[in-house]
Amino acid sequence: MSMKKFLYVDNSVLPDYFLKVLNARKLLESGSVKSVTKAAEMNGISRSTYYKYKDCVFDEQMMPSAKCATFMLTLTHETGVLSNVLSLFSSLGMSILTISQSLPVNGSASVMLSADISKAECDAEQVLERAKRISGLEQILLLTMS
Repeated sequence: MSMKKFLYVDNSVLPDYFLKVLNARKLLESGSVKSVTKAAEMNGISRSTYYKYKDCVFDEQMMPSAKCATFMLTLTHETGVLSNVLSLFSSLGMSILTISQSLPVNGSASVMLSADISKAECDAEQVLERAKRISGLEQILLLTMS
C-alpha cells in the first residue's frame, strides 16, 4: 500500500468535475441528498466519476487540522533535560500527545514523543534545529508526520 501524497492546487486549474465531486459529497454528508445518483445528477457528473474521485478530493474544511509529528530523542540522564524539551515544544505552540521513555542505560535514555504541530509557530525542521541547542539532548530525529 502506497502512502498518499497531497498537493495544494488552485482549483481554477483543475477540471470542473473535481469541484462537482466535492459538491456532491458535501450534499451527501449534510443529508441534503440521500443517494449518490441524485447528488451526481444535481452536479452534472456520472456516478462513476463520483466514485472514482470521492476519496481523493478535499477542501480545507474537510482536511483534518491536527498534524502529528513523532520525534525520537536521546537524552542524557540529567535532571531537567526532558522538561527543557517539553518547554521548547510548548513555547512553539505544540501540544504533546504521547511520551514514551526508556530507562537510562549508560547515562542516556531514549524518548519517543508525538506532538500536535497544527498550531506550531515553525515547521518541523525548525523545531529540530532549535531542539539541538538544548543542553543534554544528544540526538533528535523526526520519524513521521501525518
